[in-house]
Amino acid sequence: MADFVLKAGTGDTNRLMVKDQAGGEVLTTLKDGAYFQSKSVITNNITIASGYSAMMIGPVDLTGTVAVNGNLSIV
Repeated sequence: MADFVLKAGTGDTNRLMVKDQAGGEVLTTLKDGAYFQSKSVITNNITIASGYSAMMIGPVDLTGTVAVNGNLSIV
């Protein structure tokens, strides 16, 4: 399979953004790097399946049901 590349246009103000369903920025690229952000309260139910790993960076308040059959690391 060939590489799949997404790249923002040239210019200091051009960014590549991934947004959540509500329109909030989750992953944003900048001229010199990128950042990831998430709301501090997550109300969704989350399941980490057996054989999978997930990571969250806190502080985070999980108010839904969290089922961990694999590995969940919160740092």
